[in-house]
Amino acid sequence: MYAPILLALLPTILAFTTSPNADPSTCQIPFLIPPAFQRSCAPFLSPTVDLESTPQDASNISSALIRSLPTLWSHEPYCVHSPSARTTFCVYTRTPFASGRGLSIICSREALSQVTSASAFRNPEPWTVARPAAAGKYTATPIPNKGLGNVATAAISQYEELHAETPLLLVQDTAMQHVEWDVLFGMLRVAVERLPDKSRRRFMELHGQFGGDPLYDRINTNAFNGKVGSGSESWWTVMPESSRFNHDCRPNAVYHFDPQGLTQHIHTVRPIAPGEEITVSYLIPTLTHAERHQKLKAEWGFQCDCAACNAAPWAVELSDARLSLISKLEGHLDDILSRNDASTASAELLVSLYESERLDGAMADAYVFVALEWAYVANAEKARQWADKAMAAIGALRGPWNEWYQSMAKLLVEPEGSPAWDYFARKKA
Repeated sequence: MYAPILLALLPTILAFTTSPNADPSTCQIPFLIPPAFQRSCAPFLSPTVDLESTPQDASNISSALIRSLPTLWSHEPYCVHSPSARTTFCVYTRTPFASGRGLSIICSREALSQVTSASAFRNPEPWTVARPAAAGKYTATPIPNKGLGNVATAAISQYEELHAETPLLLVQDTAMQHVEWDVLFGMLRVAVERLPDKSRRRFMELHGQFGGDPLYDRINTNAFNGKVGSGSESWWTVMPESSRFNHDCRPNAVYHFDPQGLTQHIHTVRPIAPGEEITVSYLIPTLTHAERHQKLKAEWGFQCDCAACNAAPWAVELSDARLSLISKLEGHLDDILSRNDASTASAELLVSLYESERLDGAMADAYVFVALEWAYVANAEKARQWADKAMAAIGALRGPWNEWYQSMAKLLVEPEGSPAWDYFARKKA
């Protein structure tokens, strides 16, 4: 039944595979393409990789030669087997994604369903991200010793959304950690070259810090970590515009990645004045001065010169002491099983320490602790007050789908129905 189709396609196939100008970045033969032609699509990979014997994605390929149905992918998926990871990884590209922004994915065939289960893939195309209103309130500006940074051109309120962006690349962490270097570098080249021209240029504008393979270096320097779709494992997500927000150990903005919308969102966490640089933190908030310097140098290749890092020695010592106390208080407040009473004073002290350290981006957890402690003693007014604060902070830091956002919403609406309500009295009874 395929003979007439093959005969009709034969001139195109022969012209493509024999042309010295065949473009490995495209290989856009719609719907019908022999998998063996993958070698023409990516001839620069290691010649030891046996592409013809590589298993194909059963959902895309109906036989050894013909794909039976149109798929999500605008290019033939490029697959190689990794002996060290003991699985097959593929490059999947959809150029129409997000209204032509495009998306390339590198993952095992088993992990692909995590991405395609996301609402961003289930919704009809064209699908794109609305530009936040506050996006017009800042501009990219040269910053001394930092390159480009984003600087406010107007006053921006607390918890305003600044930026929303879909990734250009999604790479399964297992692939980044276990695939052989020559194979991984080749797959990265396929993934980047198959992006639309504008998106490919944006990716190449990113800076690397460590040398070596130029694509891997850009990803290693700029990628964010995130969960995707319904899965629980980690993915490297590359979003060039988000990478333009510089680091500060005491930032005025935070980011979170929506695993269903496949979108990175950036929100302010305190009011920002015109002329102030908008910053995020690349680190967990409770690291000491020395720990921050070591991690930033090792993982991003720079030494931070923010106000917290350039403080006087006595101020650094005081800051580290506060951070140590923050960790101890959080450990105490989190351990309700071994406690016999509430600790509202300790929880409010925690908030005060966060404020003294200007850890506005991490304040969500402190607010949650206070709201719960007041619920433990059955004080509905106080529990509601702090639950409201917690929801605003969690929405910016982790998104409204976060379980603690939902828990605080229930506490706000009906504190008496919360599992935390009058907890220690019930525990003693």
